[in-house]
Amino acid sequence: MVKYLFVGEMHGTNECPEIFLELVKRRKITQIALEWPMAKQKEVNEYLSGKRTIAQLSLFQTNPDGRTSPAMRKLLVEAKKRKLRIHLFDPGVIEHRDGLMAENLKKIKGPVAILCGDIHASKREVRLPAIVRLVAKLMKNPQWSKPILPCASLLQKKDVFSYRIVKRTWKVPLEDDYDEHIVIEKFTKSR
Repeated sequence: MVKYLFVGEMHGTNECPEIFLELVKRRKITQIALEWPMAKQKEVNEYLSGKRTIAQLSLFQTNPDGRTSPAMRKLLVEAKKRKLRIHLFDPGVIEHRDGLMAENLKKIKGPVAILCGDIHASKREVRLPAIVRLVAKLMKNPQWSKPILPCASLLQKKDVFSYRIVKRTWKVPLEDDYDEHIVIEKFTKSR
């Protein structure tokens, strides 16, 4: 069995969390890792143990990028019902973020399904488009002007299987970045 099952998503959609939960169920995985700040792990544990309600989680007070969308809230409720163990692995820093995320995942014992942005699930170096690199350079934001070594690429290849959820109209070659694409008709924004 693969130790790290990555599901690369587009944040803020209804479909990605649903597909992720279906994969977890189908593969009988009992623990998941979410790209949420590790600093919120205590709150999530308190929710799972019944000491907090989902409305009391500070994660859902803001939604800057879709990682804490209503669909992700539903995912958390369903994970609690299924008694899944939940790990948060985002270190909350920009510099060396993917390397730190990989180190955090290595601390998890046993197989784990990981829901994260699709770049983090790539199994090889990612070069952002030239326009993004140019803007990063102009804004003096060096981490976006260089190639990114994604989290999945920093783990042992034999231990990683990586899905990427894509829209049917995208012309995305599979190459070696991901093991498999999950193709859907459309993404709907989770509101």
